[in-house]
Amino acid sequence: MGLIACYYSNVAVDALNLQLDEVIRLKHADAADVLDRALREGMRHLYLDAVLEARLRGGLTREEAVERVGEADVARAEEEWQAVREDVTWGLNGRT
Repeated sequence: MGLIACYYSNVAVDALNLQLDEVIRLKHADAADVLDRALREGMRHLYLDAVLEARLRGGLTREEAVERVGEADVARAEEEWQAVREDVTWGLNGRT
């Protein structure tokens, strides 16, 4: 690992440790419980992002995405994607 990557990793780890200590202190919680929850919630967000990105790029059908994350999240992602496409089209047509 290069010096920059090593430095970044140490900075990131230090920041995470500070955040972990703060959450433990503020919630009067056990470190293992906080880490367990952080991992579960973080993974849920990563999974949601991965499924929705795959759907929007054509890697999953709508039905497959709905099976994995639910109708509401798929519909929201599709609506947001459509809004972005409309904005880009509007911008490319020179409208100001």
